[in-house]
Amino acid sequence: VANVQSLADLRNNWKVADPFFFGIVEGVLEKLNLLGSNRKTLLFKETDEADSFQRLRSGAQAMAELASELQISTIHSLAASILRRHPTLAGIPPTARFAREDEDESVGVEDQLIDYWWQRVVLSDPEMQKRISRLLRVVSFPQIRQWLKLVSHHDWLPKEAGKLASVEDIEVQPMLDAAYALSDALAGSTGSRLKGTQQKLAEIVDRLKAGQEGVWAEFCQFVYDVKNYLFVDGKPGKAVTQAVESLGPEHAIYFQNWTNLYFPVLCVCLEKEFSESWKLWVELLEDYAHWAKDAVVEQLGLITFDEMIRRARELVENHPGIQQFEQRRVRALLVDEFQDTDRQQLGLLRALLKRDAGSGHEVLGFFVGDLKQSIYRFRGVDVPSIVDFHQNYAKYTGSRFQCRDYLLRTSFRSVKQLTAFVNHLSGEELDLTGPEEALLPHRSEDNQLPEWVVIDADEEGQPFNAKMSRIYSAVYTLEAIQKYLDDPTEGRKNQDILVLVRDAADIDALLPLLQDAGIPAISSGAKTFYRQPEVLDVLNLLISLLNPLDRLATVAVLRGPLVCLSDPEIHNLAQEVPIDQLFHAEDDLPGFLPIEARGQIQHLRYLAQERSDRTLSDWLHQVRAFVPSALYSDRLDREGRPLVRINHVFETFKQTAEIGMIPPLVWLLKQRKRAAEVGGWEVDSGEDVTMVDESVDAVRVMTIHKAKGLEGDFV
Repeated sequence: VANVQSLADLRNNWKVADPFFFGIVEGVLEKLNLLGSNRKTLLFKETDEADSFQRLRSGAQAMAELASELQISTIHSLAASILRRHPTLAGIPPTARFAREDEDESVGVEDQLIDYWWQRVVLSDPEMQKRISRLLRVVSFPQIRQWLKLVSHHDWLPKEAGKLASVEDIEVQPMLDAAYALSDALAGSTGSRLKGTQQKLAEIVDRLKAGQEGVWAEFCQFVYDVKNYLFVDGKPGKAVTQAVESLGPEHAIYFQNWTNLYFPVLCVCLEKEFSESWKLWVELLEDYAHWAKDAVVEQLGLITFDEMIRRARELVENHPGIQQFEQRRVRALLVDEFQDTDRQQLGLLRALLKRDAGSGHEVLGFFVGDLKQSIYRFRGVDVPSIVDFHQNYAKYTGSRFQCRDYLLRTSFRSVKQLTAFVNHLSGEELDLTGPEEALLPHRSEDNQLPEWVVIDADEEGQPFNAKMSRIYSAVYTLEAIQKYLDDPTEGRKNQDILVLVRDAADIDALLPLLQDAGIPAISSGAKTFYRQPEVLDVLNLLISLLNPLDRLATVAVLRGPLVCLSDPEIHNLAQEVPIDQLFHAEDDLPGFLPIEARGQIQHLRYLAQERSDRTLSDWLHQVRAFVPSALYSDRLDREGRPLVRINHVFETFKQTAEIGMIPPLVWLLKQRKRAAEVGGWEVDSGEDVTMVDESVDAVRVMTIHKAKGLEGDFV
């Protein structure tokens, strides 16, 4: 920087040719020169180009100093930082622990909460038991459990459910007339399925008009069953489409979208046939929502991600002093991926942005988002609320400044073919955007396009099954990587390579091939962590020390590298000492055992006995010391991944045992079971813990979902 005194110096000292950077510099210099020339006759002396460049340089240095104070975090980390500054007013117990984004202990919290509620609340309240017994005549316990899990995340559900049984604004007769009209329009149709559907619809309407009991529930189920067959939004066949088009507009509206008919039918059904049960149901949901609001923290001692957002929002909203304190810490708030904001997150942002009329300070809001990319609606993302906040920003925040929209249309990542496809899909097929929002590709036509290789049959033309397809794809990928690395072009590295796959099974097929070929690789999304031998050794070691009845764990430790007994030696040992007492007894060990093995077993007996006399932390430190690092070290493994995995198991087990969310032994058994669950979907995939270090010179293998936002020289 000291050598840069002009634009020419900047060009000579800048190592990378970046036309956008120099375009910005030249644009600012032009405005500074213009400013100087316009003001030279007033208060300022004439500003030449050298003065303008010095002003630009000083401004850039000042911005760099301010940038060092930026807080960059997830919205959950932001909420957690607010709560940590005001724990007492937030109602956080001293023993509570904040969930981390790289852990899996929070998985299943809803199930644990329901179990706790059932044992501590339901079973101790006879009146509650009577209510649930009446509900079980209508719904099953798994259905109740599923709804309670939803309520744990969305406390507004009971209120919305209470509105469903209201039929004040629903006209029943026009709805039945519409159903009858469609039945008549389909009367002459051919095809057994369509004919059966038409007859069923006509029969249900006739029975409803006759006032038969129980038919509304049948009608409700019927509409749900044919939602993809009898309604325009379900892309029905030509006969159904023509029948709907032949109806008058007052009737056709019910069949444009299946919810247009289903929602009023459901409301009438609940009011006429399940009035009392639905009232009990809503009361149950309300009671559980009220209890669960603070139960995760108070009963389980864990601040989950949902709790962080909710408590931070209520803290800022309900305490003006805290709101002012937090706002004074922030000059501007930039939110990326704004289209994936849920109600609670939006409430927290609004609370931080809401200006105090008596204060001169205002937090500036800046939001980057694209509604076409909203993919988290299953997590409660509320797109209408996002749009409403965007359109009424000044009203909700009291901003003194004019709000401006910036439409970013240029795509720097994608080629013309891809942007054309996106424009067609979002603009014409889905009607999400207009012509003014169409993407413009920046990349030229000269860029290399992807090479598509279809591998769907063997050399004799026989189609592959899924397993063989993965194997052949993995082999081809390995060959492509080797070809890239063998190229004489200077500077090619393993870390240049990014391999994207559809799911974890593809990762598990590729990683062994890369390992055998001597190509270092790290993965994200692979279910390999719990199947690593060192991880299983540690799990079985802890299980055997805590549970003498688990013979599988004891035998695994004896056969493993910690004791190294052969199968015949284990068989002979079992004849002398019962396996379930081996690590938890004081009997003499048989003389035929090797001296090293006898010493290891004596040490294991000592560790099992020490568990009751030591704190968990001290005991785990002893057990960790029993596992020799050299045993799992590989001079070719520069990252020390086995040792990282071993330490990760010990640390995670310690945290699990301390917070008491799940019994420690149950947690250990669950982790061991995961090693055998090949191909099953999990919330936590057990990915390799070394993936976080992007400086490692290794091929990165991950699912497409995990790779969002990454770039690679060779993909």
